[in-house]
Amino acid sequence: MRIAFATEAPGGLEAEIAYHFRRAPFFTFVDLDEDGEILSVEVLENPALNVHRPFVVPSFIKQQGADVIVAGGMGERAKLFFEQEGIEPVTGAQGRVVDVLSAILKGERFGDNLCDKEEGHEGMCHGHGGGA
Repeated sequence: MRIAFATEAPGGLEAEIAYHFRRAPFFTFVDLDEDGEILSVEVLENPALNVHRPFVVPSFIKQQGADVIVAGGMGERAKLFFEQEGIEPVTGAQGRVVDVLSAILKGERFGDNLCDKEEGHEGMCHGHGGGA
């Protein structure tokens, strides 16, 4: 399994999860074996950081072979784009990649999509700013 994490910095497992996937400067990809052991960690820059075109990030994440995308938040339209690519979107994640990964492997669920909760960030997640 390959999990993509939207991250604020290129810190690998120690990087902080980005508030919003499309505005994340980096994506940290973690490859796991069938027992949930980490096989590899790869950090790539977001190719669409300053570009707002639908499907760019979902297509990039799919090209990297990810099964899951984890972020603090994303709009409903973006979630749909990921699902259409066969990638499960996980939102509401906060903290370091290593801690969020541990929670995922334990089957824990995260709170609500941060896009739905945080005042002042609605433009990042809904309407014009919320596309993939």
